[in-house]
This record gives sequence, structure tokens and C-alpha cells, in this order.
Amino acid sequence: MESNWGRVFYSNFIACAPLLAHGAFDPSELPGAAEFTRNSVAALTVSCLLGVGMSYFAFLCRKLVSAASFTVIGNCCKIGTVAINLMIWDNHANVTGLCCLFACLACSYFYQQAPMRRDGKKQGSK
Repeated sequence: MESNWGRVFYSNFIACAPLLAHGAFDPSELPGAAEFTRNSVAALTVSCLLGVGMSYFAFLCRKLVSAASFTVIGNCCKIGTVAINLMIWDNHANVTGLCCLFACLACSYFYQQAPMRRDGKKQGSK
């Protein structure tokens, strides 16, 4: 069985591939796009550490609770993040975007898995 840190490493390592491909195929955005000051490097480092921490605890939570519970936790986190965003910053989603988000959350609430077939035969066989 793979360790929790292994899952975190692999998921973050795989996520680096599109970033590197974007940098290789669109280098025009790289020069001058960011100035590396002490504050920007500190912010980047904190952001990376928080991302790894979130990944670690997400995999740990996924191992400890059921899939349905993990989905509920994720949806609650989305609502909390949007609420904090609305309270703190003025650059957030417009009313249409928020309505679409809550429509998606409502649809996920009403989702039900299809029931299992009663007979053991494959569909289409006689």
C-alpha cells in the first residue's frame, strides 16, 4: 500500500507537467512576468507549502471517510471559500457565476447513484 506522502508527491508531480509544457511552448509570458523579490519568493513558498498541506490532508481525509462524506466535505469547503471571498475581496464572481455555482451544488445534492440490477446477467444477453 502506498503511503499518504507518496500520493501527495505523485499528484503534485503529475500536476507539474502541464505547467512545464506551458512554459516551454509559451515562453513569451515568462520574461518579466514576475519579479523575484524577497516578498514574492516568501509568498510563493507559503503558497506551495499550503498546497502540499491541503493535498496531504485531502488524501488523509479521503482515506478516513466514505466517498459520500468526502463529497459533502468538499462542497462545504467550496461554500465556505466563496463566503470568505465575498466578505474579504471585491474582485469575486458576479451574480451569474454565483448562481451557476449554487446550481451545480444543488445538482450534486440531488444526485443519486443508479440502483443495481436485480439479475446477474449482462444487459443485452438473453
